[in-house]
Amino acid sequence: MRFEDTRWSVVLRAGSADDTAREAMESLCKSYWPSLYSFLRARGYSKDDASDLLQGFFLALLEKEWVSRARPEAGRFRTFLLTALIRYISNDSAKNRALKRGGKIGFVFIDSDDAEHLHQRIPSNTQSPEEIFDRQWAHGILQRALDLLGQSYREAGKVELFEELSPLMAAPGMESGYLAASKKLGMTLGAIRVAAHRMRARYRETISFIVAETVESLDDVEDEIRYLIQALGGQSGRNV
Repeated sequence: MRFEDTRWSVVLRAGSADDTAREAMESLCKSYWPSLYSFLRARGYSKDDASDLLQGFFLALLEKEWVSRARPEAGRFRTFLLTALIRYISNDSAKNRALKRGGKIGFVFIDSDDAEHLHQRIPSNTQSPEEIFDRQWAHGILQRALDLLGQSYREAGKVELFEELSPLMAAPGMESGYLAASKKLGMTLGAIRVAAHRMRARYRETISFIVAETVESLDDVEDEIRYLIQALGGQSGRNV
């Protein structure tokens, strides 16, 4: 898809009143759930309370059309979303903390156990809830990009190639890994290097595609990717 088809597209659809709004909101919910969940956990909420609060929060975003107030020129969507969540838990904390799992709120199914697992993997030296949110947001972008990339390779009948080379994208130049992959797949070492280079390029393109959904311009995409790398401490994102 062209950049013009995707920039700010998910946000705009989620804030619209047509039938695509719920689907777009569900996409946003799945993308931002782990980062917002970890933010709430870092703020002291229990696993169950964090899950219930987020279900209520995303439902309120849709029903009260809060997302329609988001504007690209006013800042990043992730900032808008975090600010909206802080206001939500401040204004409605007593009511929402009383919600029980499996109660009335069931906007979209999210695996809370998976979100908790991701939260527990956060390094202990990460300081503030805001830093935790940024880190989880960045990891979420990379994971979504990897999932989409894997799907494209599966559809092309190249599952084994993806499974062998995707772990090497974070460490280019690992000759031992390339050599092992060439032997397992019956490909020359040169062909493996080319395939790895192409996969890494498509991975970067997919990350840019995802980031473009919630920014206003191409310049913003580059800025957002730089921020993503910074949020990861310049480590996991060094090859983005």
